[in-house]
Amino acid sequence: MTSLERQKIIYDALCKVYKDGAYSQIQLDEALSIDGLTQEDKAYITAYFYGVIEKDTALEYFIGKLSAKRPK
Repeated sequence: MTSLERQKIIYDALCKVYKDGAYSQIQLDEALSIDGLTQEDKAYITAYFYGVIEKDTALEYFIGKLSAKRPK
């Protein structure tokens, strides 16, 4: 699987989490259930997916500390 295909899977899963309010673990399980994914693909998708969520949480925290109100 190409890197672009893996990133598309990650993007779709993250969109469902952030836009539709889906639970991250459930959405990741759905993304990893796609046929044809190797263990390497699954590891990459999992690390990338949780990395984005972790960085987003940290950035939200720091923005909240530095700003009186949340920017648009």
